[in-house]
This record gives sequence, C-alpha cells and structure tokens, in this order.
Amino acid sequence: MQQDIGIPPDRQRAATLAEKLKVDIYFDEPDGRWSSNGHSINTEDLRFKRSFYHNDTDVWHGPG
Repeated sequence: MQQDIGIPPDRQRAATLAEKLKVDIYFDEPDGRWSSNGHSINTEDLRFKRSFYHNDTDVWHGPG
C-alpha cells in the first residue's frame, strides 16, 4: 500500500485506494493530519494485533 500511495503520501492516490479497497486511511504528518473518511482519530487509543499461522494454528500477537 505504501508503494501505491508514495512517500511522501499522495492524498489523492490514498483517497482513490481507500475507496477501491473499502478501508480508511489516516496520515499524521508534520504538515497536518488527513483521513480518507474526513474524521480524525486519537492515535493513543489505537491497539494493534497481528495474526499469523504456525503449524496450522492461528496465532495472535498483541494486546488483549
């Protein structure tokens, strides 16, 4: 996705990609914040989990 959006992020390309993939994209950059849905988020409230398979078992890594 980063290759599609570019560095620094191209907001128009990000908006097009968000619409195509039905996801929300959010940037917090030195020159301001931007989101594909027009809403801001509190990044301190975000929690990330990662799922992967190991020996045919779904393994979760991350908080709660």
